[in-house]
Amino acid sequence: MSKKKRSSFNRHLATFQILDNRNVVGELELGGKKTNVRIHLDNPIESQNIVKGTGVSYSGQKITLIDCISQPPSLIQTNDDEFKYYANIFPHYVAIGSHHFDPDENCIKRISFKPKDIYTLFYDHDLFGHRFSTREDLEALLKDETRPITIGESPHLIYFSGKYCAIEVITAIGKISVHHRPAFNTRPPASAHIDNRMLISIDFHSPLTFKKAMENLLVLNCFLSYIAGRVQGIKNIETETSIDTATIPQPLAVFASYATKTSAKGRYHNPHVGDIPLNPIDSPDEFKTVITNWIDRHHEWAASRWRYVGCLEKGDLYDIDRIVAAANMFDILPSNAIPIPASISAELEEARKECRKIFKKLPISPDRNSILNSLGRIGKPSLPKKVNSRLEIVTNHFGKSLPELSTACTTGVKIRNYFVHGSLDGINYTKIQPLIPFLTDALEFVFSASDLIEAGWDAKKWLNNHHGFGHSFSRFLIRYKEHIDDLLKALESDTTNN
Repeated sequence: MSKKKRSSFNRHLATFQILDNRNVVGELELGGKKTNVRIHLDNPIESQNIVKGTGVSYSGQKITLIDCISQPPSLIQTNDDEFKYYANIFPHYVAIGSHHFDPDENCIKRISFKPKDIYTLFYDHDLFGHRFSTREDLEALLKDETRPITIGESPHLIYFSGKYCAIEVITAIGKISVHHRPAFNTRPPASAHIDNRMLISIDFHSPLTFKKAMENLLVLNCFLSYIAGRVQGIKNIETETSIDTATIPQPLAVFASYATKTSAKGRYHNPHVGDIPLNPIDSPDEFKTVITNWIDRHHEWAASRWRYVGCLEKGDLYDIDRIVAAANMFDILPSNAIPIPASISAELEEARKECRKIFKKLPISPDRNSILNSLGRIGKPSLPKKVNSRLEIVTNHFGKSLPELSTACTTGVKIRNYFVHGSLDGINYTKIQPLIPFLTDALEFVFSASDLIEAGWDAKKWLNNHHGFGHSFSRFLIRYKEHIDDLLKALESDTTNN
């Protein structure tokens, strides 16, 4: 598509109705974070806080502006005593289609989008195909055509199996389904082919506000990022509203100014259908179980999971912030994600009470507060204990495939503590530093794999497959032996030197 045509598609001249119900001429330009609506005025705007608005383009499209930020109006002097005004409005979302809607009303009944790797995540080998045929077979297939078709000696057949819905499952946030939208081009003689477009949708149990609908979209996209092994960029968002009274639904196209994008870092790590943990087409029951259970507890796990997705977003970049985040996502897990702590002895409890009394009497200071906080944590799971509790889930399924995984995780936590508290706890940082990417991967793997296993993922079955580099899990597994040997040598030299 030429730049001229693309620019024309992204620009909409329209009449807008803003906060004070004034109709003004303006132009919408869609451009991601550079999206802008410039409105032109004869008089200044009474309120500068334009949070939403609607418009009608000169082509008849209805435009809804959502979650807007407006700038103070600027003026242009046209004559000695005449002024014109204009103002720029930045909408976080723009919906374009057959009708307007109020984003604050419960009117969004369905939302669809296209994650980056949807064709891999829901790959169906038998959906499309090409077959050699015989004249007799093709004649029988085409016998009811209104005009006779001349069939040669070696005909070919290109087909779509007709399976429009790849999978659907009822979850806590609604019915999730994946659909194919094939388009057929049979114009001779240049080409004859089938173009397929895929979207994943959520049909909500009841209509939601636009904000809540987008929150649920992001929950689903977080899960898909787990399965793909990298952050899923979002494109082609569509919504269906209860306001739409057409016999055939007319979805609104939604443009997000800050849409999630797949990070360019690690772009060579495209997922492969043979490496991803779940196969919705070949093992639909397993997929349905995992996604249902995973979504059921997302509200409690959200803070930790978004930390994990933030780590994935860095791709091949391993910095200090990433290993700190990889360890901290265990620390902020909900209490029910770790074993119930054992009760402390009566003697220890009595000693803690006495210590608290002593330190409570001291003047407030950072040291005094630190001791009180430490006393409050006695008997509660520490970060190493939290990591070990999740590690046990993984080792029960991966067994001998990942020997000394606890050593990698323990060392990763110590490196995190060094960056946070300044204590190395006997580790030679110079020797361990080259292995920080591996230690980071170990913590990320244990966190995400244990999450999926508890949701119903059959890790042992996946482990028996042949793997390449098409997922963060399989890359970690393939390189594990080399990296764990290097870590054990580095730790052993530390012990020898000490």
